[in-house]
Formats: sequence, structure tokens, C-alpha cells
Amino acid sequence: MRSFGAVGGYLLACSFIVAIVLMLQFDLQSKHATVNYMGARFLAYQPFVRTADPDAIGRPLDPVNEGFFTEPTIVTRLLPKSLLEQIAAIPEVRTVAPFLLYRFKQGENGHIFSVGAYDTKNQDAARRALVSPADLISGAFFRAGDSNVVLVDKSYADLWDLKVGSVVVIGDMLYPVIGITASHARTARADVYMLWPDALAAINKRLGRPLADEANIFLVEANGIEAAPVAMKKVEAVLQQGHANPVVCMLPVVKFMGLSHETLKLVLAIVSVLTIFFAMNSQWTTVSERRHEIAILKAIGWKDAHIFLQIIVESLLVALLGSALGGLAGYVGFLAISTSMGARVSLAYYVIRAPLTILIIMLTALLTGILAGLLPASRAARTRPAEVLRTL
Repeated sequence: MRSFGAVGGYLLACSFIVAIVLMLQFDLQSKHATVNYMGARFLAYQPFVRTADPDAIGRPLDPVNEGFFTEPTIVTRLLPKSLLEQIAAIPEVRTVAPFLLYRFKQGENGHIFSVGAYDTKNQDAARRALVSPADLISGAFFRAGDSNVVLVDKSYADLWDLKVGSVVVIGDMLYPVIGITASHARTARADVYMLWPDALAAINKRLGRPLADEANIFLVEANGIEAAPVAMKKVEAVLQQGHANPVVCMLPVVKFMGLSHETLKLVLAIVSVLTIFFAMNSQWTTVSERRHEIAILKAIGWKDAHIFLQIIVESLLVALLGSALGGLAGYVGFLAISTSMGARVSLAYYVIRAPLTILIIMLTALLTGILAGLLPASRAARTRPAEVLRTL
């Protein structure tokens, strides 16, 4: 009964720890995926100073209504696309793509809209930071061999009642709409997306000088939310007096994720200490209740080392059985709780994270069992048979 009680104690402790840790890890995983999607991406540019050379902004023919900009209305300088290689070489940067964002004024009715250039040479970065097939509401995405076709953002399409097959006028040319997109929380957005060569030709018609392998924005994705602040500073240094704008406020998000990780560590530390005290108390009680049996063993010739080893092995077996059952019970509890809350856990989490977490907790429980058995085992080994047997 003492052994069953000790196993039950480990079972309850380990099942509670496993269930709580898995829930906290799942919560952190979900938050981390969200903030990585939104917070690890930013756009970098160099704002235009009015006293600078007008060539730096391409000399737009209608500088009041047209020009290169970032949200909301910041006029930007043109930068050489060769900076792409320097930015990509930054260790904290995962992907980077050049971007042209130009404001046009439509001659027919005078409305103003933005055109963004999609660069197929840096397609992975452009899809992650700008627009991708996953953002399509209707129609098709850019395909190999396409030219003189456009994608239109949903808000702009709703404003002008545009559909797949409609045409938009950019400069003095008509471009058929092949898809409607909703870009959600992308790093940058435009009313109309054009392939880079088409956008270059359309924009050059509105400039006093042609673009010379230039971009006004770089779309950057960092290697995770924690690396984003460092990546932003290094990119700003590469651009020289450059600015980097994230999708979300970076520092509070990083601080929040750090606090969440620290909370998880604190919970684990507190529960582990309580488990150690419980195990030590249980093992101490077990040895104290059997001091007469231990005294008899010593009286008939058992050595101190054998008694010490017996107590340690017993403590280890109790911890092993209790932690194994507790790990299984905690995992089942985690699945039941997450399912009842409507949570969907990724396959990678099931296959990799959960078993690894359970294994670590089991190993910790085994170590706890050994540590908990050391003091009682040492006390049992020092038992003097004569003193104990007199109390019978």
C-alpha cells in the first residue's frame, strides 16, 4: 500500500505537470506562430529630404499627386537593387525582396491609386511579405509567361466594382484583371499589383528619367520575432539613414513572448520543487515505518551498501512507474482539454514536441526519485540494529 501510494503521488504530480506544460507550450506555439507571421516582417526604405537631388525620386511628371511612397504618405528615395545582396547577407534576415510602390493619378476621372511591382526573381520573399496565391479571393495568380495582366486588392475592386476579366487603366494602357486578392496583414500592400517589367514600363512613362535597376522599398522577413529588432537595425544601417517599419510594434511583442517563456519556466520550477519535497517526504516516511525491518536485515548480516542500494532502487522504480503512468494520463488530459476548447494542434506538435516534453518530465521525475531516496537511504544504512530492536 505504501508503494501504491507513492506511485499514485508521482502519477498525480506528473500528470498535472505534463498537462499544464503541454497546454502552456501549445499556447506559446500558437502565439509564436501569430506574432512570427505578423511581427517578423518589415519594410525598409529611405525617406526623401526635400533639399536632396530630385533625381533621387525619379523626377515624377506630377510630383504633387504621383511618386514613390510608403504608407501612409511618406515620399521615398530610389535605392539601388544591389543593396538586396547586402541585406540578404545579414544573419538575422531570412528573405528579402525589392519593391516598387508608386502612386498614380488616373487621368480620366482624377482618382489616385497605388501600383506595386511583383518581382518574380525574388518570388519566395515577395509571396511571404506582399501577396501570395493564398490571398486570392477569385481568379488566378501570376503565372510563368504572364505579362500585361494585374491583380487587384479587394478594397480597390469593391470601390470600382472590378471583377476578374475587368480592365484597369494605368497610364495610357489597359490591363485585364486576372485575380482579386485580400492581403490581410502583409508587410506592404497596393491597390493594383503588376509584374515587375510591366510596372517598370508604366512607371517610367510618368518619370523625368527612367529607373536604373532601382527600388524604393525592400520587403524583409527576419529569422523569427526575436531576431527582428536586430535585423531592423542592421538593415537601417545598410540603407544609411534608412527606416524600417514593422507590421506590428516589435519590442512589446518580443517582451510579451519573453514573459510567456519565463512564466512557463517559473511554473515548471515551482512544480518541480513541490514534487521533490513530496517525493522526499513519501520516501522518508516509508523508510521510517520500516526501520525495524531494516534493523533485522542488518542484524542478519546485510551490508550498509546493500540496504542503501535497495532504498535507491525502490525509489527509482516507484518514480519510473508513477511518472510513466502520469505522463500518459497528462497527455490524455491535454488532448481532452484542447479538444473541448476547440483547439487544433499541429501534427508536428503531436509527433515531436509532446513526446519530447513527456520524456523530459519523466527523466526529471526519475532524477527526483533518486534524489528523494538519498537521504532516507543514507539514514537506513546508518541504522544501529541494537537500538532499534530494543523498541520492539
